Amino acid sequence: MLTLKQWVHQSVNLPLLSDRIAEFLDRKGFKSKKTSEQDKFLIYGKKPLQEVVVVTVSGKPDDFEVELESAASRDSLMLGSSTTAFGGGGFFLRELKSKEDFEKLEREFWVFVEELVTRLENSARHAS
Repeated sequence: MLTLKQWVHQSVNLPLLSDRIAEFLDRKGFKSKKTSEQDKFLIYGKKPLQEVVVVTVSGKPDDFEVELESAASRDSLMLGSSTTAFGGGGFFLRELKSKEDFEKLEREFWVFVEELVTRLENSARHAS
């Protein structure tokens, strides 16, 4: 599951944006880890007994995108439904719960990021 949004002409300090996203994940009970490469920040979030969530912030301050992805794949959900007939119902229920948890996080995440980008507009111009 992957969702992506793009912003242009915002002049956002991307290191600061990625720091705030990591803090958001921490407040939601995830243990976060942030890494960076040229023009790209990766934030990994992990909760006990749940899939890993990966947030990617990439681009330039005036043209960047944010991706939110769950490491849970559609294949595992499909596999879960096919294994129900073979005693895999518990697996399938865990996958459904994980999907529901991700969808709830996703809704809250995008509201947070939209508000954060608005607050951080022009922050790249003021960064030293």
